[in-house]
Amino acid sequence: MTRSRKAPQRLAPEEATNLIAHVQAQFEHERARIARRLHGDVAGMLAAARMDLSLVANRAGADADLHEQVMRIDQILEAVIQNARSEMQRLHPALLDHFGLSAALRHLVEETGRAAGAEYAMELPDFPASAIAGMGGLAAYRIAERLLEDRAVTRIGVRLREKNGSLLLGLELEGAAPLPLAACNDLLALRAWLESLGGDWTESHRGPAWTVELSLPRPGVAAIPTTTSS
Repeated sequence: MTRSRKAPQRLAPEEATNLIAHVQAQFEHERARIARRLHGDVAGMLAAARMDLSLVANRAGADADLHEQVMRIDQILEAVIQNARSEMQRLHPALLDHFGLSAALRHLVEETGRAAGAEYAMELPDFPASAIAGMGGLAAYRIAERLLEDRAVTRIGVRLREKNGSLLLGLELEGAAPLPLAACNDLLALRAWLESLGGDWTESHRGPAWTVELSLPRPGVAAIPTTTSS
């Protein structure tokens, strides 16, 4: 006697988009939690260790060898703190929370431009956080971050502007090599997340330049509703 098994029902395109957006949002919540833990525990304890070390340095007196060893340890602790801060920024952009999307993008573009030896131009006026709905600012930042990550670009252009009541973020890259498959998949997931929040994505190619324009979700605009399969 054989038993028939019901084939799993395929997700509708809208359901798949919502599922991707849900997973991405949960991923961001977890990254933010780890960043807070690093800030509260690791960075805090290292800073406390440096304070204790400074007391040891004061008590070293004329012992030049001990003083030199203490200074070396202090430099190591400082390097670890800086690395921890960089990782915390990668996990969750604190600048976005405290100073807004424009400040976070400025830091991202400047760091990427310096590392790649690329020219960069920015038009990033400060808009209040209330101009972007929900997690829209974080979704836009993650898209910009993924577009710039590990790219041998020669020029970066970023522009944030308001047009017909919409807030538009334009990203122009020149000299960028084709994206690997993993990065393309990451961007598809991020695009689905942005669109589920009520935003939009358009792109164009002109010569060596690739332009991506994001319409950021606005307060009061409903996101794609979550649906369940019957």
